[in-house]
Amino acid sequence: MGRKTVDLIGRFQGAIAATEEVQQHDKRVAELQAEIEELRGVNKDAEKQLTELRQLLSGQSGEQPIELKLIDPNPDQPRQTITEANIQKKMRSLDEHGQLMPIILIPTGDRYLLWDGELRWRAADRLGWPNLRAVFAPMPEDLHRKVLLGFLHQEGLNPLDRAAAIVKEVGLKTSFETSEILKLARSAVRQLERELQRNPQLPKLTEVVNASQKDQEAFLNRVNLREEQREVIAVLVDYQINPQTFTTRDLRMLDLPEDLQQAIRKGLDGSHALQIKRLSAKSLDTDEEGAFSARQQLIDKALQNGLTRDTLKIEIDALLITDNPPEKQQAGSRQLANLTKRLRQAKPWKWESKRRKKYETLLGRLEALLADTEETEE
Repeated sequence: MGRKTVDLIGRFQGAIAATEEVQQHDKRVAELQAEIEELRGVNKDAEKQLTELRQLLSGQSGEQPIELKLIDPNPDQPRQTITEANIQKKMRSLDEHGQLMPIILIPTGDRYLLWDGELRWRAADRLGWPNLRAVFAPMPEDLHRKVLLGFLHQEGLNPLDRAAAIVKEVGLKTSFETSEILKLARSAVRQLERELQRNPQLPKLTEVVNASQKDQEAFLNRVNLREEQREVIAVLVDYQINPQTFTTRDLRMLDLPEDLQQAIRKGLDGSHALQIKRLSAKSLDTDEEGAFSARQQLIDKALQNGLTRDTLKIEIDALLITDNPPEKQQAGSRQLANLTKRLRQAKPWKWESKRRKKYETLLGRLEALLADTEETEE
């Protein structure tokens, strides 16, 4: 009986087909990761891609329980604000329904980097869970840039996280420290404004940020900036960030006292934080501890009661008038006199109902504030 012939060609073709299938799988995983990073700011769109990615990764290596203590949060995650309310909500969901979907981790030696599922990870830790089910993905190229781009142009970040993420990216690209970046950005913008005023032929910054990389470089070569300033501005316009907006809006968040930055991370609106910043040691004629205490009381009230901007302004103005000595109260007195005059001239009965209701609510809060002040003085 003759020896059975081994089908080497068939086996070789089968191996090639299997290799091509693996390559296609890995390619699709990489594509999905890139797409998800770009869609992070719009969760409903990103979730579809995340579902497909989880299925692919689960089919590749299966789901495995990973100890929470072996998982590290992603340091390149621009969204640093996860409020207590969100964590509590996720804790209730995990407690009632269990873990419905695996988190996505990137293996890094004997530990794991969290790529998707930070809220579940935090909530599970609070609940005392020892582990979470996970699937595993490769490390995407240029991770921070892709995540940042996805958030920046979808307005998916609060203003503090946005400012910190931009400064971090500028630092990664230029090796400058944060304090240097702030100084260089501000001085560069002042210089650019002078250049644009002297030379009307130069394109406006709003045009530069939307221009091609080649045109952006041509613009930077035409203006008189120091090399360090040029490096910072080059990164900003490459990300389609207007340098003027960055210095006048974003950087104001990084100038806030630490207590106000922490309050934003807990859910305080950025515009509210900028108002509360007025309560400084100098404006209250007190020490830093006294100013901190005054800000903290107002932060707590804003977070608990959801104060509107107008109501918050009234409370801040009242504190500044009350806590300042007579010689510093003249400006506040003039403001109060002007406000009283305008209130007398107002005709709220002629306003639309929504506007009139808001007016009545503010008056009620002002009366309550005055009543509290009178009781304290007694």
